[in-house]
This record gives sequence, structure tokens and C-alpha cells, in this order.
Amino acid sequence: MSTAARLALSDPIYGRIAKAVPRSVDPMLREDIMSDIYLGIREGRLHPRDIATMAKVYISAGYAAFANRWGAVSIDAVMPGTDDLRLVDMIEDPQALEAFDRIQISSRAHPPAARAHPAGTAPARRVQPVQQYREQV
Repeated sequence: MSTAARLALSDPIYGRIAKAVPRSVDPMLREDIMSDIYLGIREGRLHPRDIATMAKVYISAGYAAFANRWGAVSIDAVMPGTDDLRLVDMIEDPQALEAFDRIQISSRAHPPAARAHPAGTAPARRVQPVQQYREQV
């Protein structure tokens, strides 16, 4: 069940908004439009009794802002040319990268005898900490 569907069940105002915005609108765009209407009500720019009449205005604004090739792009939208890679997947998480910086794999950690490999096999590739990699790039 989507977030919008759960809110529609728990909040009567969101339920009225869900009825006013057609299901034929792209699901991601529909949720953005519904959130804009809900925000307008919470901020006092829109009265709940005007949801049905003002929905068309919000739908038009949503299409102008988000369904435009050169307009804003949803962070959850799949990136063109990829199977399922989204923009949100490209956001760097500094805390996760710091964990890699703390991992130090070097020849000092393992004496040469411990690093010996059987004849005919390639030695393991040395993993560089992220900070060193960033400095090289």
C-alpha cells in the first residue's frame, strides 16, 4: 500500500484529496500533487471545502513543474538509460564512506608469510581506503 493510500485511510482530508486527483495521473506525480494540496490546506492557503474545485489548478501546476522534460525531476524517478537506478541512489552517504576510511588494509597488517599465496594464483588486490581514492581522483 502506498503512502498516499495509507494517509487517505487515516486522514479524511487526504481521502478527499485522493478522490479529487484522478488515478490516471502518473502515480509519482499524483502523490506530489496530493502532497501540494495537503500542504496548501495545512498552511492555510486552501480551505478543505475548495479541494474539488482547486484540484485542477494543482494538477496543472504539477504537470508544469514535474512532467516537463526541462523542469524539476523527482528524486525517486528512474534515471533514463538505466534499468532501475534512481537519483536518490546516487546520493553519497558520508557516514558510510567514513567506515571505509577507518578500514586500513596494508602489508603492515599481515606479515609476508601470512600473505603468501599458492603457486599459480594471483595475489589479492589491495583495497584502498576511500579517502586515498578521493585524493587520486
